[in-house]
Amino acid sequence: MMVLRIAIVLSNNDEIVRHVTVNAFENVCAEISSCCQEICSRENTAIRQVTVQSQDTDNIFSEKQLAVVNICGKITHTAASQVHNPGIKPYIKKEVNNFGTTDSVYTRFGNFHTGSSNSCTLIRGATCSQEIKLGIEHVFIQDCVQDVTATNIVYNARLGRAVSAYNKGIKRAITQLNIGTVSECLPLEECMFIHCFKVQILDIALLRNMGCSHLTNKTSVRINICRTGVVNFFVGLAGGVLISSAPEKLVFSVCQMLLESIKGAT
Repeated sequence: MMVLRIAIVLSNNDEIVRHVTVNAFENVCAEISSCCQEICSRENTAIRQVTVQSQDTDNIFSEKQLAVVNICGKITHTAASQVHNPGIKPYIKKEVNNFGTTDSVYTRFGNFHTGSSNSCTLIRGATCSQEIKLGIEHVFIQDCVQDVTATNIVYNARLGRAVSAYNKGIKRAITQLNIGTVSECLPLEECMFIHCFKVQILDIALLRNMGCSHLTNKTSVRINICRTGVVNFFVGLAGGVLISSAPEKLVFSVCQMLLESIKGAT
C-alpha cells in the first residue's frame, strides 16, 4: 500500500492537493486521472501541471464535522463581598499571572476565574451554554449574578483532505459569500497553519440571525487552515452575546457556511 500526494496546478496557478492510497503501481495512473477529472469538472478550468510524491502511510487525512471546542465569556456580578456559594469554597484555587490575581474554579462545565474585586468572572474552556448556566448555579450565589455573556467562540473541523499553501481560491470562495470584508493575516513562521483570514461580518440579516444585530462592525471570524485540512474558526463577539440565547448554536450556521466554501475551494 502506498500513499501519494497529488498536487494539481490549474491554469490560474491555484494548486489543489489530494492524498490517495493505492495498492499497486498499476493503479497510480487511474488515481491521478480520477483526481484530475474531479478537479476539472468542479473548477471548470484547465490543468497546467501535475506532481506526484510518495507520502508516509501514517499521514492520514480524516474528515471531522464542525464542532464547538471553546466558549469564552464573562459573568458580571452585583456588588458583594462574597460571590461564591459557601459549599464551593474548598475548590477555589488562588492563581496569580500577568493578568492579576483570580479565584479560580475548574469544573467539567467550564472554568471560572473571578477577579479580586469580585466584579466579574471570566469563563474559559466551556463548550455548551446550557452547561455554563448549570455550572454557574453550582459555583455562584445567584443573587450576585447580574448577566452572563459569550465573547468568543471557537469551532474546529477537518476537511478530510490536504490543503496547498498556493491555493488562492479559498479567499475567492469566502469573498463570494458577500457577508463582509475578507482580509489575509500573515501567519508567523512557527505557526502550523498555512492560510489565515479575518472575515468582518457586515451582513445585517446574518448578524440578526446570529443574535448579534447589536454588534454591527464588532463581529468577526478568524479562520486558520492547516496543511492537513484542520480548520479553526475564532468568532469574536466584541461586547458579548447573552449566554441565555445559546450563541454557539446561532453562530454555528455561519461557520458551517464558511466551512462549505472552503471545502468547495480545496
